[in-house]
Amino acid sequence: MDQVELLYINFLNHSFLGGLEINLSQEFTFRLNDQYKLEVFPLDSLNIFSKAITNLNVIVGKNGVGKTTILNEIFDSLHGPLEEDKIVIIKKGYNIYLCFKNQQIEFDKKSVVSEFRDYFFEVKNDGFYLQVIPDNENTNSTIATKSLVYISESTDLSVNLSSHRYESNHAFNFSPLALINSPASFLNYSENITNSLKSSTSNFQLIGKIHQIEFLSKGKLNLNFRTPNYVTIYFYDFLYKLKERYKRGVYQQKESLDEIISNILKKANDNPWKAMFDIHIILSLYNRLDITRYPIDEGKARKHSDYRKLSSRELNKQREKAYKKYKQEVVRILLDYSLDRWPLKRLETQFSKLLRLTKIDSFYTNYDNDEELDITFEMNSLIKAYQTIMILIENYKYGSELNLKLDTENAGVFLRNYLLLRNHTDFEKDTTLCMPNDVKLFLDDKEFYFSSGQDKLIRLFTYINLSVSYLEKLIPEEDLSLIVLMDEPDNAFHPEMQKNFIKELNNFLIQYDKCNFHVIMTTHSPIITSDLTSNHVIFLEKEGKGNSLAIRSIKNEDKPKTFAQNIYKLYKDSFFIEDGLIGSYADNILSSIYKQIDKENKNLQVYKDKDIKFFIKEIGEPIIQKKFEEMFNDINKESLLKRVINNRNLELKEKEELISIILQSRGQNRDRD
Repeated sequence: MDQVELLYINFLNHSFLGGLEINLSQEFTFRLNDQYKLEVFPLDSLNIFSKAITNLNVIVGKNGVGKTTILNEIFDSLHGPLEEDKIVIIKKGYNIYLCFKNQQIEFDKKSVVSEFRDYFFEVKNDGFYLQVIPDNENTNSTIATKSLVYISESTDLSVNLSSHRYESNHAFNFSPLALINSPASFLNYSENITNSLKSSTSNFQLIGKIHQIEFLSKGKLNLNFRTPNYVTIYFYDFLYKLKERYKRGVYQQKESLDEIISNILKKANDNPWKAMFDIHIILSLYNRLDITRYPIDEGKARKHSDYRKLSSRELNKQREKAYKKYKQEVVRILLDYSLDRWPLKRLETQFSKLLRLTKIDSFYTNYDNDEELDITFEMNSLIKAYQTIMILIENYKYGSELNLKLDTENAGVFLRNYLLLRNHTDFEKDTTLCMPNDVKLFLDDKEFYFSSGQDKLIRLFTYINLSVSYLEKLIPEEDLSLIVLMDEPDNAFHPEMQKNFIKELNNFLIQYDKCNFHVIMTTHSPIITSDLTSNHVIFLEKEGKGNSLAIRSIKNEDKPKTFAQNIYKLYKDSFFIEDGLIGSYADNILSSIYKQIDKENKNLQVYKDKDIKFFIKEIGEPIIQKKFEEMFNDINKESLLKRVINNRNLELKEKEELISIILQSRGQNRDRD
């Protein structure tokens, strides 16, 4: 397979990152000199990861240096036209593409090729990204196959809000706002154009739960914490909510729907499970079989032999006649089903017969895509989902309550079919009726919860697994190569989980032997960088102030050593913490105490002696604690000496004995001066 790797990006004229160049390669370092000449130098480095990970980069720096912005820019740059304000260099197999439009930039291809004989270097001035936008019709640009995964927990406006798809190029965006805004794509990426799932937070949450449960059931995790083996799905107030809506006359607005729901409610006590899902299938079919949701297509109708020679007026009359018959029969069929006049299979045949008789689908087109309108297929999909759900209910329901306990595999099957069914049940913008009250995880008989860090790690791996699964169905095996962008994936991790993260990520990605990954992530964790040699780490820092402020990356030769480095030193050297490694508030308290007990500040009184003793006792660093103890004891003994010397009630001999005892306890000759 041709591995795809991002080697270099330079933000030439970016409003915030202008002049910043980032080297990501383990083999080369690129540099744009002052004469705008792009130079290439070999690197002495080693990829320390499994075969699946072709490269792993970690971007570090203080808040405000643009780490999230950089990931967003990479995401956009690799899925859009070539921009003049950037240089982007990508490696695909043994081909290295240098992409820039700026005419000032020079690249000496001959000298580079002679030094790096294993690679073919090519300058692209018109782009090769997701979609080629040519400057003229004679361009020779081609589309390079690559795929991106963007994973972020951030919901602020600095994060991209969309996924992209163009031919064999794919960009999966798993930031929360992107998923909430396009839950249909989250449910089934391969059918994200035709899926009509409405955008809602509840859908996003349920779809996220489905993916997590399906992923857990596949057993791809080999982690040092427990995972659930059962899922319970709760629908405890569905029938109550339905009755309340019925009483309010919500369904009277639609022809016969009020009567249909009344028929179902009358039988609800006998079999509440069947009543609940009969409502689901009826609402789904009622909405999905509403042909008027599609636009009229006169051209399509004229392709039918019966309508070819009709005028527009005559054709419209035929359509109205067919629609009237179709609508009446749809209502009649659903009404008969609500009265148990035929089983579900008969319902399916009745609709198919109706479509053949009315030819109603000849007058309408599919506005979602260019595929032929297929109402029969949509209807059959809904009925199949209903049947699958009812089989699972029959096999796994327990007790009289509307709760269903399933193993993780069957829970994934149930929820995916359920979401397909409820996809079309929304009525008058009401998205809350057909939705589980809760979905809870269980370990055997006990309710189970992941910690926030565990949950985030599982979601991270779920999204990667989801992306690979989608790609395996959509592109050739030789093109299975992903650039994975992760924005602070460790921000909910305990230090112990941070310590294991790189190892867990490496072990997880090893499982995908037909795919390789270039991982680019941001972090604030020195524990994570201590797992990496410095060539894998990009250090960002600020230069200047105000309008002259610039973001720069530290050159390879100036990078601090990170691999197996002491965490305290990493905090100081790699994460640029300048004023010590304790909290600023504690530091202020200790500074005040230090000034108070220092001999040169005898008149300073911020804390009482008992308070000082308390703080010293609480200091966690032994060396600092001992120093403060010595200073505080010295001050107390000097005070005691003065009291002994100035005490007129003591005899001279008594004073000498007391002074001798005090001085001996101080243990230092200089104290006798």
